[in-house]
Amino acid sequence: AVLAGMALARLGVPLVQHVREDFTPYGSLWPPWRQALSRADALLAISGSVAAQFELGSRVRVVPDGLTALSALPSRSAARRALGLAPDAWVVALPGRLARWKGQDVLLRALPALPGAVAVLVGGAWRDDPAPLVALQRLAGELGVADRVRFLGVREDMENVLAAADVVVQPSTGREPLGNAALEAAAAGRPVVASAYGGLPEVITDAETGLLVPPGDPSALAAALGRLRGDPELAARLGAAASADVSRRFAARRLLDTVQEIYDEVVLRSGKAE
Repeated sequence: AVLAGMALARLGVPLVQHVREDFTPYGSLWPPWRQALSRADALLAISGSVAAQFELGSRVRVVPDGLTALSALPSRSAARRALGLAPDAWVVALPGRLARWKGQDVLLRALPALPGAVAVLVGGAWRDDPAPLVALQRLAGELGVADRVRFLGVREDMENVLAAADVVVQPSTGREPLGNAALEAAAAGRPVVASAYGGLPEVITDAETGLLVPPGDPSALAAALGRLRGDPELAARLGAAASADVSRRFAARRLLDTVQEIYDEVVLRSGKAE
């Protein structure tokens, strides 16, 4: 679709590119790709972190994703029964693809400092590659926390995961373009601990709507989780503040209106308006 859009643009058709990825891992392939993308009449980036990959100017606009309607959350007890979790466990959920940069290993390394806490990892590996799961299971065994880690795989019932969790974490060590797992958890009113990296600080404001920690630091993650575990009132306050904040800033109507305004501007500038 991107290449087709570029071809049409050469024929004089107005082009708006939506950029949703961090391309920096592409190395030497990224500069020519960036140059090609930059020929668009407008570049819509889902976060400031994504936008920063380009020469910032009037054509680059930060347009975050909009929240879809969330399913009503079941009760905590019902959600835990559905997931096979103990009703009295303190549960930390990490939704996301099983990949090294997603930070599942960081959470596992934080668990020894959180006695009794249960980590729930939700998601599968790219193309069902078994290696990431095997590596994480091995690490959990080496750390002595295998009995406190649940690998749930890909789930269609994220409402149960969110309802069952005391805290949701997104401890990514790579640059998240935005951080949809944190966004959805915040919208559901769950306290979030996330890496202060990439687009995540654009979703979570430290100590106001969640807690941010340095990426790749199990000790810092454990300290933040321990703080929320020891202060349920703080956890509830951060969750409520996050829900109100992201529901306003990431409203679907706001996304649609902004995109329509940009499309209108591009068409008017091109002289294609009727």
